[in-house]
Amino acid sequence: MAWFKKKRSLRTSPILLADHLHQILVEEDNPQAAPEKYHLPEAVHEHFRRKVLLYREANVLLALLKWAKKDPLFEQLLQEYERILFPASPTSAGVAKVEAVKAAMTDIDALVQLNLQRRLSAPANGVLGVVLGDRKRGKYLCNCHQCRNQLCTGTHRRVNTYSRPNEAR
Repeated sequence: MAWFKKKRSLRTSPILLADHLHQILVEEDNPQAAPEKYHLPEAVHEHFRRKVLLYREANVLLALLKWAKKDPLFEQLLQEYERILFPASPTSAGVAKVEAVKAAMTDIDALVQLNLQRRLSAPANGVLGVVLGDRKRGKYLCNCHQCRNQLCTGTHRRVNTYSRPNEAR
């Protein structure tokens, strides 16, 4: 019954979506990214703003690249966003911008991977033993019905339900 399947498509034009993404996520002023918030010297304010703008552009582009890899529906949106970021004809400024965005994307991806590894290491360590850093706080794997073998702080105070992860149950 293939004729019942509806072809998936974006509800809004990819051009409009790319433009909105750029306006909201990149160009919109964010007080959290103001150089004054970090008490930076006046001499580096402009350089800081340019760097923040670059990393915002790279962040959106990286997300779109990952989404387009998983779902071809985002491919057209990715192309439109790239059209906003990069000039149509290769110039020395355009090539420099592509290189700068690539470097920023590499930095962001490395930070995300590092953060992901840190998050993934806790469950892996929980299976092998007490989660690193939680030994002093008393977090153990709990086998009571309420916790379902997850990390537990003992707040529900069930008696005889806690065990250290590397002990036999």
